[in-house]
Amino acid sequence: KRCVTPIPVWEVRQAYSMYEKHMYDVSELNQHNHSRGISGFNASRFYDLTLDEQESVCRIPLSRPLFFGVVLFLWAVCNLTDLKISWNCIQSLVLLATPCDHMKDALVPLKSKKTGTILIVERLPTWIKSLIIVLVVLPRTAMTLRVLYIGSRWLLATTDFGELVLNAVALEFVLFLSSMFFEAFVSDRSKLDLQNTKVLCKNKQPSSLMSFVGTAFFSFVTLTWSVAYIGIPRLHEGWQTTLPDYKWDVQDVCSGWFDARFCVDPPCTAGSK
Repeated sequence: KRCVTPIPVWEVRQAYSMYEKHMYDVSELNQHNHSRGISGFNASRFYDLTLDEQESVCRIPLSRPLFFGVVLFLWAVCNLTDLKISWNCIQSLVLLATPCDHMKDALVPLKSKKTGTILIVERLPTWIKSLIIVLVVLPRTAMTLRVLYIGSRWLLATTDFGELVLNAVALEFVLFLSSMFFEAFVSDRSKLDLQNTKVLCKNKQPSSLMSFVGTAFFSFVTLTWSVAYIGIPRLHEGWQTTLPDYKWDVQDVCSGWFDARFCVDPPCTAGSK
């Protein structure tokens, strides 16, 4: 938040503040000392701005809310996948593993003709379960949620739609760091031991409608986050803090500007008044 997001957030706020002050007859300063229009919006004034100013405004991601919403949804899905890993850890090592007094009783050998002997983590002492929750699950969950929020803020401050996609891919790299460190620094012996150690999982899944479509609930969760973060015009301001008091007055002006400025299939309309 200190090294990456401040500059793009400042730039996008400056561009939108300039736009608000120019497009409205009456405007005021918000808590961040940026202009927000109150009354007298005039769309024709947009073409009185220089091309650079027009481009800086129309490259605000919320000028194309549907496109930005899809990118934000995919970013939320990446974080949801990481959260599900934390939940599976709790389920296998905390809920399904039965309590025992000593770690020597935790592993149960299971012989297999194909893979040889593997070890099943069937029991764990209560203090080990507590450490797993405190030192593994809770920090990982907190970091994932924090990365989700900071990443969403960075994406909304990205004033280039090509860079927006690239930044979303770059953010996934942050979630991949734990796997990268494991592959780079964990010894081959430890990897082999881990490969031959399995955890418990549910043996039975009921043949019900929920067992097949229940995971669709997670798509609803990620979609809800995307909509709640961006906001809904005239209904919900949104949780985003990149552009406080956003007035949803850029999309209509910039839709025609995009078609004219970056037209590749003639006939092209002139992007003017």
